[in-house]
Amino acid sequence: MPIRQFNRLVDIIEEYAKELQEKVIKRTKEVGLLQQENIRLRVIEEKERIYEDLHDSLGARLTNIFICNNVAKTVGRKSNYKLKDMLERIGNNCQLAIKDLKEIIFGMQYSDRVIIDFSKFIVFNIKKRLSPKNIAFDYRINDAEELNSSDRDIRFEIEKLLQELVSNVLKHSNARKVLLELSISDSELNIYFSDDGIGFDFPKEIRQGLGLKNIHNRVEWLRGNIRVSSIINEGSDFTITIPLKLS
Repeated sequence: MPIRQFNRLVDIIEEYAKELQEKVIKRTKEVGLLQQENIRLRVIEEKERIYEDLHDSLGARLTNIFICNNVAKTVGRKSNYKLKDMLERIGNNCQLAIKDLKEIIFGMQYSDRVIIDFSKFIVFNIKKRLSPKNIAFDYRINDAEELNSSDRDIRFEIEKLLQELVSNVLKHSNARKVLLELSISDSELNIYFSDDGIGFDFPKEIRQGLGLKNIHNRVEWLRGNIRVSSIINEGSDFTITIPLKLS
């Protein structure tokens, strides 16, 4: 091979190696930027999750504390016994709020909570929250044992969903009665939650109401479906279906 051709071949190889090196450097920078963006998005996602948990857990507790405090002010002038009961409720809810906050911060996700009968646990907490406003509570729960054996994370999300639904009733509905129905069919949990309150404008509420958005977000995360029906001055109905196995 003539020396001139050989030198030309060397130059071509050097140019190719330089071009390849530049491409590697450029690609490395692009990968680094993608990794930074991925980290940024994950941080935003985690912040949103923590914000939702704080809103659902502490929001429900603080709403209950606020209601109990107003009731305590009203009955304080009439009955010392009722006042004492309200103050005990406020103290208990403060302790539960502190516990919720610790569990969210340390990422425990209620792993130390022992559920003996999840349906009874749900009913007890809803009754306790509705009673200060004298809201009647009726419920029908089927397949309680199967619900007890469902995934712990699903039970956690179900509890938060119901907390948010009850909070909406306490804050906005002026309801006199609430109905909850739980049943299981084809490995899916069916939740029906209704009240006889003043109802709401659903399209407007879903745009503006954080509570409804959080409910939809949790149902979506669980790969479930939700249907909402509300008629002004007649009440609201929530029909939710959730698979009992996380995908």
